[in-house]
Amino acid sequence: MEESLALFRELRDKRAVIDSLVLLAEERLNSQGDATKARALLEEGLALSRELANTDTAKEGKLLGSLGEISLYQGNMALARSLLEESMTILQGEDMDELINKAWLLSQLAKIAAVQHDYTRARTLYEQSLAINREVFFRVNTPFYSGRIGECGCCPGGTDVGRATLGSGRSPSRHHGRSYPACLSC
Repeated sequence: MEESLALFRELRDKRAVIDSLVLLAEERLNSQGDATKARALLEEGLALSRELANTDTAKEGKLLGSLGEISLYQGNMALARSLLEESMTILQGEDMDELINKAWLLSQLAKIAAVQHDYTRARTLYEQSLAINREVFFRVNTPFYSGRIGECGCCPGGTDVGRATLGSGRSPSRHHGRSYPACLSC
């Protein structure tokens, strides 16, 4: 990946550089757990995206969302919320990719609400996320968001709702092989 990034820098292809930075950031975060390096790569990508004068707002929105997620996992809830909300204002399209990103952003905002013990808001945000996922038939995440609604105990019968949605044998605190800390499990 680093070789690709170097090549795209040499070619001065900013869009390809941004894509490479995002992939490299994901690799640093997911494989190495290096949130600091991932943040630096995403911030560089965001700066390049803004240099392109908002010609690709979806990419800018995704970068802001990823930075918000990193801030969330680093415990900086105020910054996470600010970045996620900014991303939501940018992603105003109705195409499938933007709707899927909105659903993901809503789930991240729900995690913040849950960490701050605002379970009513967390449930509302998860329900909005679930509705978007159902609308665009993005079934991969539907069990995840449904599980979050139930798992957080935000509603009567909380955990039972999550189990009923997920079915037996699935852990709602794991998604795509990724474990979530207890404080973010809903």
